[in-house]
Amino acid sequence: MTALVQSVKNILRPLKRKLEANLPRNIRVSPPIVQVYLGGEYESRYSLVNFPSLFSPLTAYTCIYDIALYGADGSCVGTRSIPIKPFGSYEVRPHEVFGNNLPDMGMFTARIRSESSLDFSDKHLGKITSHIYALYSDKAQKSFALVHPQTTVSSVSADKAEWMSAFLWDSGSIRKVVAIQINPTSRPIESTLFLFRDGDAANRVCERRGVIPPMGARRVEWDLTEAGLRQGLFSIGAVGLPTANAKPIVLTYFEDGTFSGMHS
Repeated sequence: MTALVQSVKNILRPLKRKLEANLPRNIRVSPPIVQVYLGGEYESRYSLVNFPSLFSPLTAYTCIYDIALYGADGSCVGTRSIPIKPFGSYEVRPHEVFGNNLPDMGMFTARIRSESSLDFSDKHLGKITSHIYALYSDKAQKSFALVHPQTTVSSVSADKAEWMSAFLWDSGSIRKVVAIQINPTSRPIESTLFLFRDGDAANRVCERRGVIPPMGARRVEWDLTEAGLRQGLFSIGAVGLPTANAKPIVLTYFEDGTFSGMHS
């Protein structure tokens, strides 16, 4: 009996592979991508693109982005589903999507999916990870920071990891540094942020320890004059990250009040 079953499986296996290669099926997707949300004195925008249609134009269909916004305390502000036609895109401006009663800081998540289970033939696309860029600016539109996707919801924890940025900033041209961390996991994460001089992680100044709530965020700010960083190069580091790539967004402010930003 066992030999007969195995023989049948061997006969059916090539047919199964052929069907899987040719029949349309739902795209396989990774967990939602996360980005920092900045409100209050800032504006945040997020770009959603139907990029599977660019790689699979003959089977291109409308895709759906399920998006959500969370406050700094981890509370869910709202969720929406945004349809995007083939080869199309959509810019999310949170106040237009979730209303005007928004927090000053938090986290934005997005996950792409197909409109129905027969929309995409993804045999050559593999698992799809939503790829969204965030654009941050001040209200006067004098400063802009374009940031690539950070990490995904519930990624592997890195709460014991020690991380140092490879970027060096000139303290002589910067007045203030603002760092925003997010925690896309289901448990509180303790993290210590610090600045260090001249690329030497042992030469730390201004350590700031805090606990980031689940699905929440925290903000740390340094005045460089008060920190004693009046000249020379400096960088930023952390002990404990919520996930492996959940590094802080760093905004560096110049004397004229404008800023630059990056996923450090």
